[in-house]
Amino acid sequence: MLKQISTVLVLLFLSLCLTTAARADVLADIQKRGTIRVGVALFSPWTMKGKDGRLAGFEIDMAEMIAADLGLRAEFVLL
Repeated sequence: MLKQISTVLVLLFLSLCLTTAARADVLADIQKRGTIRVGVALFSPWTMKGKDGRLAGFEIDMAEMIAADLGLRAEFVLL
């Protein structure tokens, strides 16, 4: 029983280490590209299309603020 618990703990630790390394690579790619892609669905008032065809709404505003804080531009992908 102790051996099984130890094995599970080791596997959990390794998966956490690998996930952290993968996240660092993704963040570096986003920073290099200069844009962060944000998936959104049309669902008022969170995300909607204006008369000019541009996306607007709470999710759009929040994503643009977060991107600006990171020094990036938000790119929206409709899901």
